[in-house]
This record gives sequence, C-alpha cells and structure tokens, in this order.
Amino acid sequence: MKKNWATALRLHWIAWLLLVGQSLPHQINAEPYSQAAAATPLRLGDLARSLSAADIASIELALPAGGKPWLIAGDFGQARSSQSVEAYLPPDPASAQLRRGSMIRLSRRITDPSNPGPWAIDNSVQQGGMQTRGGFVGHPPNHGPYAQVAIEGRTFQEFSDDQDQNRPFLVEGSISDAELIDIVAFIRPKPPLFGAGPIQAVVLGSNGSVTVWTRLRPLASEWWILQKLGETWKVVGTGVRQA
Repeated sequence: MKKNWATALRLHWIAWLLLVGQSLPHQINAEPYSQAAAATPLRLGDLARSLSAADIASIELALPAGGKPWLIAGDFGQARSSQSVEAYLPPDPASAQLRRGSMIRLSRRITDPSNPGPWAIDNSVQQGGMQTRGGFVGHPPNHGPYAQVAIEGRTFQEFSDDQDQNRPFLVEGSISDAELIDIVAFIRPKPPLFGAGPIQAVVLGSNGSVTVWTRLRPLASEWWILQKLGETWKVVGTGVRQA
C-alpha cells in the first residue's frame, strides 16, 4: 500500500514538473514589481497591474461603504468577455505571524474593450467536485475570509512575484490560528512541499481532513488532502485542477 502511494506521488510530481515547465514561464512576469511596489493598493497578477485609477475607483465604489483594499489580485482568464479580481480588505488586528480579513471578489462584463462595464461584487459559488482516494474534493472557495501567514524576516506586504509564498489565502471552516500556522509550516517548508506553489485556500472537511489548494499558475491549481496523525500531518491525496 505504501509502495503504491509512493509511486503515485512520484508520478504526480513528474507530471507537475512537465506541466509547470511547459507553461509557467509564459504566465509569470516579475518585471512590473518595480513599478507596482509603490502602487496603492498593491497588485498581484497581470490584470490587477493593468487596472487604471478609474478602475480602482470603480472597485472601491462597488465594495461595502469604506472598503479600501490593501491588495488587488487578478489574472486575465480564458474568456475575454469578462474579468474578475480579488479585493483584500484591511485585516483585523494581527499578530506578527498571522493576520485575517475578508476577501471580496468582483467581476465585470467586457462587451466593448474601450468601455468595459462597471465592477460588481460576485458571490457566485462553483458547484461540483470529485470523490478521490483521500476524500471528496470540490472547488476552492473564491471569496470569503482570508488569512496570511508571514514569512520570517518579511512584512505582510512584501511580494517578489505572482508566485510568492507570502500571498494571503482563503479559509473555509473553523480553523484556529495555531492550526493554520501548523498547516502552512507543513506545506511550505524550504523548499515547499513537493514544490507546491503559494497557498490559495485551506478548507476544513467534514471528516477532520483539510484540503489545501496551491497555485501552479493563473489557470491551474494543485490540491492536497491532509490528515492529522498524532502531532504531524500526512498527505493522503493530491491532484491538479485546470480552470
């Protein structure tokens, strides 16, 4: 049993290397960060970096009263008829290691590229999923509470590129600060677990398992089902999801 699982992990790791090796260089552009560093709010993703001052004003107008995001993240999708971004609102009082807040997703229709529609809050939820050996895997949440576990020696606002491990991630389910810190430490040691990208979401399952979604590139994610055995976590399922 252990041998079969180890073989499956090796095959999955090889597939991951092939997938990322073919596509990742075309999706990540670290160069704009010299300009984006001074931008308010901070930006992650090519779509977010392309937003004008009028776009930011439209986004802030669509948010609840007084909502001014400290970070906007968004990438261009396959469909050019619509766009969506993630607006991370200022966090609650934070410790030096972890902070939490709310992320609101906004979208707009693009019927005329020279005059796109207004931004509006998008609370749609993706349905469906699949049953795997490690448990049921649905879609990662796309709005709601977020958490951010800082990398030692860096502030919460420091990002080197779109794949930075310092990115905030969504949290679904009642997971304590200590548990989140423990999960993040397991997923992103040096180097991160099996080369995992930045965490996108941590979802608590009904059976006590935790599904961790990590970002491969803008339109692809990797999922990891974790089970707590004693004081340590164990990977009991993993796979890749294309958007």
